Amino acid sequence: MVYVLSLLGLYLYKKLAKWLFCSLTAFNFLVSPYILGLYVTMYFDASIGYLLTLCEGALILMLFSDDVIKKLK
Repeated sequence: MVYVLSLLGLYLYKKLAKWLFCSLTAFNFLVSPYILGLYVTMYFDASIGYLLTLCEGALILMLFSDDVIKKLK
């Protein structure tokens, strides 16, 4: 739910949402595998997850571009 709220905040160009989204992504990358453990998925699920991860990376890259930084409130 916090992830969806951070995306809504990014849509509305809120500065706090930028840092919330980045911290949630870092948490999922660094801490989540140790808490939730590893699991096996089917190829289709893994492909969708991989594409979503690429989109998150592109979104983080865009968040730190000059044009978006000027719009954040």
